[in-house]
Amino acid sequence: GRTIGFQGYFKSAASVISTVRNDKVRLAPNEKPGVIYEILCACSASYIGETGNTLSHRYEQHLSCLNRYKNALNDQKGLRIKRRGRPRKLEPNEAMDEAIKASAIVEHASRCDGQLHPNVIADEPDFHLRKIKEALCVRYNVVINRDKGTESNTTVWNRDKRGDVEDGKWVQKHRKDCGGMC
Repeated sequence: GRTIGFQGYFKSAASVISTVRNDKVRLAPNEKPGVIYEILCACSASYIGETGNTLSHRYEQHLSCLNRYKNALNDQKGLRIKRRGRPRKLEPNEAMDEAIKASAIVEHASRCDGQLHPNVIADEPDFHLRKIKEALCVRYNVVINRDKGTESNTTVWNRDKRGDVEDGKWVQKHRKDCGGMC
């Protein structure tokens, strides 16, 4: 016969061990995109939010807003540090008000010197489910959030969570146990 220039061979199907292997690179929870997160202050005030980005990216955005507030506060106190670049467009009072309006975290941090600690509550890549889960976590926890999240007419939205009402407030029996969502 004629030779074609290549040789064929057969390969067996993937084994169970190769499909169940655990040598895959796993991302840290704060490096996964699409999460519901909590920023906890040392005074135990809690902010719950969601992002399609990573938690570290969203936390940097919160800190950036907080830094704008602190820089404006220093400008107001006369502790202005000479900076390169464009001059500021807003007066310190206006910049502080704008930063407070932009973020509930800045509003809290303007009255509290506590350290902020971010952590992931749950990861959810689907945008709509993430919004619902965030709203459930906000609704069933004591938070400094300004809004209560996206409401939804689903059976999940109105079902009872594992908690009790004490002094007119809903108290969770096990923190972060919103049926696997919070």
